[in-house]
Amino acid sequence: MKRAPNSSSSSSRVQFDVPSSLLDREIDRRVEEFVRRLMEQQIDPMQTNINWEDFRERQKEGAAEAVRSALVLDEIARREGIAVSESEVEAEVARYAERTGRTAAAVRARLEKEGGLSRIFTGLRREKTVAFLLTRATVSE
Repeated sequence: MKRAPNSSSSSSRVQFDVPSSLLDREIDRRVEEFVRRLMEQQIDPMQTNINWEDFRERQKEGAAEAVRSALVLDEIARREGIAVSESEVEAEVARYAERTGRTAAAVRARLEKEGGLSRIFTGLRREKTVAFLLTRATVSE
């Protein structure tokens, strides 16, 4: 990807309005992740002095950028025919099972119940798309 000399990375980013439903979902995901991290540290999120509305508001810009990036990667994957095979999903499930000390069958069952297999598929497709883009990128000074 070529960039004009002296251009800043933020000015060369793709800008477009993000659907509010996707933005809300990403903000929810970020809040849930933060709450999970608090709980892992034995901190009760309800006993903190966090203003959750302010916290959500501070997430908007980063969440919008993440959604834009995901939408662009998904469109590139679609146009380039980048796909993820069932065996790649199974390998990812197996890697996760190994890291967590559970069986692949147990992990897969839980992912199926929670709708997580589609997240794995989407994540793998986006990773493959980034790899695809990196093989075609040229950097100029």
